[in-house]
Amino acid sequence: MKLTVQNICCIAMLVALNIILTRIFSIRISFEGIEGIRIGFGTLPVILAGVLLGGKQGFITGVIGDLIGFQLNPSGFYLPTFTLVAGLNGMIAPFMIGWFCNGMISLKKLVIVIGLNNIITSLILTPFLLQLHFGIPVIVTMPGRVVAQVILIPCMAIMVNILIKRLQQSGVNTHYFRYSALDSRQCKS
Repeated sequence: MKLTVQNICCIAMLVALNIILTRIFSIRISFEGIEGIRIGFGTLPVILAGVLLGGKQGFITGVIGDLIGFQLNPSGFYLPTFTLVAGLNGMIAPFMIGWFCNGMISLKKLVIVIGLNNIITSLILTPFLLQLHFGIPVIVTMPGRVVAQVILIPCMAIMVNILIKRLQQSGVNTHYFRYSALDSRQCKS
C-alpha cells in the first residue's frame, strides 16, 4: 500500500493518540529509577494502524510514536531497541491477520492476534531488553506484566473490533482486510 495523504493523516492521528495513551494515560512502575512496567492502552493505536493500513504503516506509526514520545516525555535513557519493539507492535498483528484465514478477522481471531502480538513484544522482548540493558531480572517484572496483559488483551481486542466495524459501516475503505463478522459463514474460527 502506498503512502497517500489520507494514510499520512491517519498515521499522524494514531501517532498522537499513541503518545497521549502511552506517556500520559498509563500507569508506570519503576525499578530503581528505571521504568520496568507500563500499564496502558498505548499500543492500541499502533496495532490499529497496522490492522487498518498494513504492516509497514503500523511499523512507521510505532517508531514515530516512540521517537516523538521520548522527546516529549523521556523516561530514562533512549535505546533504539525499544523503538524497534514499538514498531513491531504495528507489524506483527497485520502479518498474523494475513496468515489467519486470508485476512478475514473476527473477535475471536483478534483476541488471538493481539494476544500473540503482546506476548511477543510485552512478555518476551521488553523484559529481555530490560534485563540486557539495565540488569532488571525478568522474574521481577513478569508477574505484573502477565496480570496487565490478561486484562489488556481482551479489552484491546474488543476496542479494535468495535472500531473496525464502525469504520466499515461508515464506508471507510480499510483496503487491508475483510471483517468476517459481517458474514460469519465466510470464515470459521
